Amino acid sequence: MTAVQDAVRLLRQLPEIQNAYAWRIPSDKQSATNTTDALVTDVLNTSIHGSDQTEDTFETIAVNIFLGKGSNLSLDQLTKSVVSKFEQAGWTTNQISPTTIDPDTNQFTKIFQFTERTTN
Repeated sequence: MTAVQDAVRLLRQLPEIQNAYAWRIPSDKQSATNTTDALVTDVLNTSIHGSDQTEDTFETIAVNIFLGKGSNLSLDQLTKSVVSKFEQAGWTTNQISPTTIDPDTNQFTKIFQFTERTTN
């Protein structure tokens, strides 16, 4: 399983997130703005080599959360839930962006970056 797929699996366990997608939001779902959705994409993969073998791999992903319009969900609470879920699963939080408004959907959005370390 890739880091993107691992992240989608974690996000689907959060009751605050209605839909979590890997790499792209399906075209038939892009206009749905009443649900809180997450999009997970790759950012960077780095390998640490020892001798002639890969010892560790660090996979960094971005999580874009689109808050459903009309949602009563607190973005602060959502941030705490997302970060807690990833850190409990052993991921490292790299970055949490300020809240912005998506220009296409006019939804509040927040972007996170997390890194998963795998040892071979």
